[in-house]
Amino acid sequence: MLKVFLVDDEYYERLSLKNSLPWEEHGLVVSGEANNGQTALEMMMADPPDIAIVDINMPKLNGLELISRLCENQLECRYIILTGYDEFKYAQQAIRLGVSDYILKPINYQNLCSALDELSREIQQEDTLNSHMKSLENENERFILEGYYNDLVNCNFSVQNIDQYDHKLADRLLPGYQSYIAALFEPASILPKEKLRLLLDNIRKSIGREGYICCLDTKSRLFFIFDGNAQNVFPQRVCQVLAAAEKEGVTLSAGIGDICKGPEDLYLSYHEACIALQNCSVLKQRAIQYQNLKSAAAPATMDAKQKNQLKSMITAKDTDNLEILLTSIYQKMEDEKALWDNILLQTLSLLNLLTESLSAQSSSPISVTGGHGSILDTLNNMKSLDAIRDWIILIYKNSVTSISGNDEYSDVTICVENYILRHYGNPELTITDIANALYLNYSYICYCFKRDKQMTINDFLNKVRIEKAISLFQDHVENVSYVAEKTGFGSASYFSKQFKKATGLPPSEYLKTI
Repeated sequence: MLKVFLVDDEYYERLSLKNSLPWEEHGLVVSGEANNGQTALEMMMADPPDIAIVDINMPKLNGLELISRLCENQLECRYIILTGYDEFKYAQQAIRLGVSDYILKPINYQNLCSALDELSREIQQEDTLNSHMKSLENENERFILEGYYNDLVNCNFSVQNIDQYDHKLADRLLPGYQSYIAALFEPASILPKEKLRLLLDNIRKSIGREGYICCLDTKSRLFFIFDGNAQNVFPQRVCQVLAAAEKEGVTLSAGIGDICKGPEDLYLSYHEACIALQNCSVLKQRAIQYQNLKSAAAPATMDAKQKNQLKSMITAKDTDNLEILLTSIYQKMEDEKALWDNILLQTLSLLNLLTESLSAQSSSPISVTGGHGSILDTLNNMKSLDAIRDWIILIYKNSVTSISGNDEYSDVTICVENYILRHYGNPELTITDIANALYLNYSYICYCFKRDKQMTINDFLNKVRIEKAISLFQDHVENVSYVAEKTGFGSASYFSKQFKKATGLPPSEYLKTI
């Protein structure tokens, strides 16, 4: 409801105004009244209205003097003049003061209602515009904040370059802490940026806004910079953030860097936080401080016996025992609480051993990862030791299988074919799932497969499912719905349609031929 203030020295005029207009129907409420200009000035400054209906001829301060004084005090209000004086000089002065309307007495209440409705629309439009402008300003400020700190911690410029930013934001960009601590918080599952920004806003409301700065980093993680002199940054402040996120239904892991003396060294604390965060999953902890990782001993590397065993199994194409041995190697890393960097080094050593062993059996160099994308990027995108273990086992098994003497197909095509043969029974299986599981590009695997097999991946998947269905029918399985389910078709009707398309007979007729 918009507030309206009435100013008229005649009591019955004010009473008539209050009683003659259906204020609430027009979204208005009379918030106050005064019988002279001086009293009106004091009351309106204490409780500003949205609209004031003012008589001109009043004691102490007349209506135009009152409006002039209110304008000098920058009161945001719209004015309607009521007067019995139909003189041009009054109207001219009212226009100079920005009066919205000028209504003569006796009052035509229909005209007054129309004027009030018009003012209400103007105020609402202005409020909407101001709200939108404020939102854009906040959004712009947030992007400046994120850009500044992400540039700073990624060493894109030094602290001295703050001059390139809006001077109004300079104090907020560099809060003047005596020391700084960087912390990164990552959700257990991927969230869009809009939800992450909303989560940040809700965390601010929950834990207050003092003693830290927060934004998103370039990898869409919650990036906090705490005042290093504040007490109990870890665990108290970090636990507050984790608890606030839990209230929003989001589970976070936290990595905390060491304290640094000034913003020019903040990049060190940030990258320490990155390392600590990477180790949360492998050490199965919600929050880790970088300084607690320094004393961790590196696990023992593979011994000569294990390396020889792996080489022997690769040569013998013994994929079952390869899986058992690789699983034991990663289990040992987990038992010894290996840090992320140690796990990556051991994994790269395993890939190197595989490449050397396969290349020794081939007339040309072998690429065990399909030659597409950075191995380190692929590994760093994995979130757990289990994911790395499963990936390396898949690489080993697919690579060993590809060296079986069939040089007709690329490693990528063989990997895709093997994956489909293991998962064709999943009715939700898609090319995207296959690409993600093999850590290869969607378009790349489609291109390689079509080039080598002269058919699309989806056509091959359908072919495998039909062949498996025929095999089940030949083993005297006669339940069509069961066969459809086991071979990954979504429904018996869809299966029947595809089966007839491939064989020329519906399943019921095909069964009669067996």
